[in-house]
Amino acid sequence: MATANTRILLTNSSGNARYLSASMSDDDVVRIVDEVTGKTVLLDANPSGIDYAQFDIATAETIPTTEGTLSWNATDHTLNLQSDIVTSSLQVGQESWVRVVNKSGANIADGSVVYINDAQGNRPTIRLAKADAEHTSYVIGIATNAIANNAEGWV
Repeated sequence: MATANTRILLTNSSGNARYLSASMSDDDVVRIVDEVTGKTVLLDANPSGIDYAQFDIATAETIPTTEGTLSWNATDHTLNLQSDIVTSSLQVGQESWVRVVNKSGANIADGSVVYINDAQGNRPTIRLAKADAEHTSYVIGIATNAIANNAEGWV
């Protein structure tokens, strides 16, 4: 039996609104439910922190491409973490990324193999890797998005 029940109105910068219902049971279990979908969005049975987060692995809904969005990827059976680049999301536990700066003098295409050639501040700078010389063949990774010259991106 719930000892507390509160309705929460969330509004984003575009003015879109959504109601959540928050309740706490006699045994201190906190549950927050999306009133539109009826889905539990938070279940906390530990007053000192969240015990777990359950992702809807059966959803076919469109996931927002907002930086910081964490969602279930049913194809790769892992979590996706959305980056600042709309077309790039990190598959947690299946890949690692490095934030880099393209100082090659040309654009680097998505999927290009690159090596680190220097640094700019706390970011490595990259160039296209080539197998014709030893110093250009030490690959750091593959560009996960197109990176314009003098711009930052992910490898």
